[in-house]
Amino acid sequence: MVKQILLASSLILSFNGFALAATKAEQARIDKARAEKARADKARAERLKAEKARAEQAAKDAAIAKENAKPLEGFKIMLGGTLGVGIGAGVSPSDPNAINNPPSGLNLGLKTGISYFSTATGGSTVGLEANSTIGVRNIDFANSYTPQYAFSFDFLQLFQAGEYAKVGYTVGAGVTVRNSNSSGTPYTILPTLKVGVAALANNHQKFSLDWVSYLQQNSGAPYSSDIMLTYAYYFGK
Repeated sequence: MVKQILLASSLILSFNGFALAATKAEQARIDKARAEKARADKARAERLKAEKARAEQAAKDAAIAKENAKPLEGFKIMLGGTLGVGIGAGVSPSDPNAINNPPSGLNLGLKTGISYFSTATGGSTVGLEANSTIGVRNIDFANSYTPQYAFSFDFLQLFQAGEYAKVGYTVGAGVTVRNSNSSGTPYTILPTLKVGVAALANNHQKFSLDWVSYLQQNSGAPYSSDIMLTYAYYFGK
């Protein structure tokens, strides 16, 4: 009888051990499945996030390309700035011709104007622009900087270059008024000619690099020149 009881107890303990081992194995399997599902969910969320970001970027690129491909037409208000280097024949601030012909130096200016654009035969964009610039020439010489006021009429022709830009050229003519920062020095009016290259992004932002030449009133010979980088933003649909 005792042997039977011991045998039964041994069998019960064995079954309990097997059941406990099976329970642990099942729990490990469940934990592993949960971890794999969590990793899969995380990877899926990251993939969906990346796909959404790509779709949003593609939509933005398409909108920019569509905007740039639209004809640039009608009147625009322009506001921008200029940065350039003057190339003058004056050799020092004491040069008697320094107002007309200041030494080489850095030039800064604020530019504003009104433009009209239309589409020419062949698909290029042409524009006429009346603009004015208020700036300072030759600011490298703190005691002899030259205030400068320019008025110009420009012609632009731009050609489509890819999806996002138009590139072309610009020519212009006008007058520049200079005066010294010292009292008693007269102002000088110089006829001005300009030629350059231009790029227009998204039908609103223009970058141009221009060669500006200032001429003598009596002979038309060059007084001095500027190499000018201009940024302008066109307001209007």
